[in-house]
Amino acid sequence: MPYVVYHIETTRYLSHNSRYANMFSTANNLKTAGAAKALITREVKKGNIVREDYAIAEREDFKKNIEKTRTTGNIMNPKAGTWEIPVNTPASCDPGTETYHCM
Repeated sequence: MPYVVYHIETTRYLSHNSRYANMFSTANNLKTAGAAKALITREVKKGNIVREDYAIAEREDFKKNIEKTRTTGNIMNPKAGTWEIPVNTPASCDPGTETYHCM
């Protein structure tokens, strides 16, 4: 079962892919709890995070019970209303961003 490391307050993912300048990414799938703990330890040693601000959860439990949502709408058609999406949704999948409409 895959695991995720997330910020406790915002529920944003902590990415394990060092290619990104931004350490938050939806590409976070750690195969074991040990790998998740190792990710936190590496980032703490680099000075990027504070250990107490992050937690580990199984991916399914995180998606169902922990992950926060945010309100968004369609910037091209404001009359379409608003809806809730997970905070970890990338901009390319959010109709409330210009990136979504330019792709």
